Amino acid sequence: MEKNSSKIIRITCVIICAVFIFLSGFLVAKFARSAASRSLDWIIKTINENYYKDVEEEKIVKYALSGGLDKLLDVYSDYYTAEEYKALLADNAGSKTGVGISYTFVEGKGVLINSVVGNSPAYISGLRKGLFIEYGINGKGEKTAFNAIDDFSKFATATADNEKITLHASDGKDYTMAKASYTASYAYMCTNSSSWTFKSSADNGLALYENNVDKMEFLPQGAAYICLSQFYGTAAEEIRLLIEKFNELNCSSLILDLRENGGGYVEVMQNISYSFTGNYQNDYNSVAMYAEYKNGKKTYFDIRKCEKEYVLASDVEVYVMANADTASASEALIGVLISYGVIDYSNIYLTDYSDEYTSWLSSSGYAVKDKQTYGKGIMQSTFRNFLTGEALKLTTAKIYWPNGTCIHDVGLTESVGCNTVYAEWSVTYEDGELKRVVNEIYN
Repeated sequence: MEKNSSKIIRITCVIICAVFIFLSGFLVAKFARSAASRSLDWIIKTINENYYKDVEEEKIVKYALSGGLDKLLDVYSDYYTAEEYKALLADNAGSKTGVGISYTFVEGKGVLINSVVGNSPAYISGLRKGLFIEYGINGKGEKTAFNAIDDFSKFATATADNEKITLHASDGKDYTMAKASYTASYAYMCTNSSSWTFKSSADNGLALYENNVDKMEFLPQGAAYICLSQFYGTAAEEIRLLIEKFNELNCSSLILDLRENGGGYVEVMQNISYSFTGNYQNDYNSVAMYAEYKNGKKTYFDIRKCEKEYVLASDVEVYVMANADTASASEALIGVLISYGVIDYSNIYLTDYSDEYTSWLSSSGYAVKDKQTYGKGIMQSTFRNFLTGEALKLTTAKIYWPNGTCIHDVGLTESVGCNTVYAEWSVTYEDGELKRVVNEIYN
């Protein structure tokens, strides 16, 4: 009797366990389906409520399920997983890892350094944009020639963190660096006698330091040059500190270089604007720009005030350099300068690319834009699903300057009175384009 009872109990336990396992699997599967369904519902709702154009719900479902939302929405909109969004936020805040360069390959010339991030290992090594890299030496002393873009990519990815590498550049110099984590800086200033840039870290914050290595002897006395690469991280604070230094030096004219600046956060643009407009009377109630949504609603973005020592005097002559990759927040800042009378169109110098460069762009599959800015007069907003951590960046509105101008799909061109200046390539080490602008302004 005891044996039979024991057997019945064991059988009952097995049945209960089987039912529990079945129910557990069913609930997990149901929860997984439910989570996916909730995510899809969130995507549909977010696009319907916020995207600047109406999109059919069936299309949203179709493209979302196939992982192809980028094909449905415009090129500025994007979907991020929780991990991708977390990495994006860290990168935009200035927290980066690597050596800090972007590059392309030009047949017959080699690997061209398009940009060097401020405060990065590459920047600290002395490497600058416009140089061509001929070969590299890894930490084992092995030499690699770069005859194609893949040669350089493989060399870079095979390098371990903290492993020193040496890049031999077209100026005949060697630049030694190692992958590392760093905090990016976005602006620097030069005069004919010195230059100023930033050291930045999560622990010690932002510090301006003088380094006359990058001085520009071709600038006339009293003139300064400020380059702003993006509207992220500490860019606004950097501009304010550079303007303070500009004022201390009693400079009387400024060239603001926004070439290759694809934009960034609207808030950073708002914070920068006052450094240029703070001493100007205006009829725009300190508006930096306004957005108009598909329902006709308008949102106004104000110019953020700062202390007077960070503001240019109204008698300072300001000039702006821009090219086909000057976009978004850069164009919005130019709109602020135009609207508030800091500059007029004749103070703007647009890049006129060489035939060699435009031919290379075309043969490489890139869109050819010349003698203009990019023409991005629409705004993106990012929406986060706090249950999953995923996020959607959507184009939500058209952007207008304080004076009511929208430059979307048009950009700034000669037709409104801007100047054009010849340039051999998008970037060059000697920067002949800048020298031509200086010559036109001051001679």
